[in-house]
Amino acid sequence: MATRVTYGRVDELLNRLRFTSTVEATRGIRAYRHTGTRTLVLLAAKPEEAAVAEGDIVSLRRQLCERGILEPREFEAWLAAA
Repeated sequence: MATRVTYGRVDELLNRLRFTSTVEATRGIRAYRHTGTRTLVLLAAKPEEAAVAEGDIVSLRRQLCERGILEPREFEAWLAAA
């Protein structure tokens, strides 16, 4: 994966898709919840400009696409715009 995706871009995407988020500071994670599909995405609570690990991007794609929140081609277009 040659693109660099930041936590800020992921946050923007998930907010656009109507996820709500909370930071669990003691655990160092940000939890995103999509109530319509009962989807939970957990990511490290890192600065907006920090790069997201490739494995987390793969996991995010799988969750969004398999739950019908985003079409695979839409995810790939978002990823390509990074």
